[in-house]
Amino acid sequence: MRVGVVGAGISGLVCAQRLLQLAPQQQLKVTTLEWGRGPGGRTARRRVKINVNEADNSSDSNNNNNNNNSQRQQTVVEASFDHAAPFFTARTNKFREGLLSDWEAQGLAAPWITAAVATPQQSSSEQGQKEDVKNDQELWVGLPSNHAIAKGIVQEIQASQGGICLFGQHVQHAEYDKTKKVWNVRVFDRNAPTDAVKTHTFDALVLSDKLLILPNTYSIVDPVEWESLAIPSDLGSTGAVVLLVAFHKTPSSATSPPTTKKGVLQMLNQHPFLQTVVHESTKPGRDTQQQLLDLWVVHSTHKYAASHLVGEKLDDVEAVQQELLNAFLEVLIVKEKATTIAELTSRIAYASVMAWDHAQPNESKRLEVSHLLDSSRKAGVCGDFFLKAPASSLGPCGVEAAALSGLALAENLAPLIR
Repeated sequence: MRVGVVGAGISGLVCAQRLLQLAPQQQLKVTTLEWGRGPGGRTARRRVKINVNEADNSSDSNNNNNNNNSQRQQTVVEASFDHAAPFFTARTNKFREGLLSDWEAQGLAAPWITAAVATPQQSSSEQGQKEDVKNDQELWVGLPSNHAIAKGIVQEIQASQGGICLFGQHVQHAEYDKTKKVWNVRVFDRNAPTDAVKTHTFDALVLSDKLLILPNTYSIVDPVEWESLAIPSDLGSTGAVVLLVAFHKTPSSATSPPTTKKGVLQMLNQHPFLQTVVHESTKPGRDTQQQLLDLWVVHSTHKYAASHLVGEKLDDVEAVQQELLNAFLEVLIVKEKATTIAELTSRIAYASVMAWDHAQPNESKRLEVSHLLDSSRKAGVCGDFFLKAPASSLGPCGVEAAALSGLALAENLAPLIR
């Protein structure tokens, strides 16, 4: 049996992994097709190379002010930002005791103990110790980056008999052949210099992104073929603008500028256009090469993103970056008791913004079921837009929802392909 999985985000990878686990002795071939150069989805990361002047970061720099600049050694540091999902939650026992427990045992994930969530107007004492403990238990990150989780799953898939992951594969169209009872999937191989378009034939198909089956430019299934795989057309996504900032560290502190006891600041309507401020460098297991830098990730509100997104791009990249950067620095001065904007600005080693037009599923439109499955055609849909919690309760979201959705689809699809 041949199974095709479109998308190498968490839901697609977990689904492929579980299908192979459920059929270890069978002739099962699971092929994951991903547009990007590697896996990721919500665990994607952004890597950048930054020039760091080591003299400015050494403990002796203040004593060597007379040294010629030519004597200073410059190091190129590759910094890694978890720009997509800076962290994830573990709200359900099934996730904590299952997948997350496995990831932790493999060294792919760890709790972010210092990351109790706070708003800019609350101190840790105002929050109370109990709330801190609760938040500590809920926030997790990948090691040494969130991307490691997806990468680890890919390695297990490829080590399994019948497990294949192909990257740089732009899936253009999928059509079900009712006579042969197979799915024909047309793919443009972005890695091939010639004969780039090819067709894969599968006995079963998994779609791990809502955009693959909604009316948009990424859709690969014609509306007439949606049938029981159809999802509400207004499900949609909300966007975000992501600011990445790296500071040179000062000689007087191992973690400045600036320092924080809280790894995450949730703005919670306390700011007109900043949603979340994340102190990337406080996460456990971060690369020692990055110790010369202090890394931060800032997400805008959805409303702010909507006002600046033109399709998939920002209307004015330079202006948006400066506006977000100024707002971020002001938050640090108020919350972290930093010095001045001028002082912080002088320490900036790197700053950039990126548009994320499909950052989150529209929370109010998420589906309460765990997945969709068309048993007759052996096809299913999974992703983080499933498993919406009932009103007044806190359910899985983001990475957790994606993982549980992929797991549920695999366990229900497996009996159909034996």
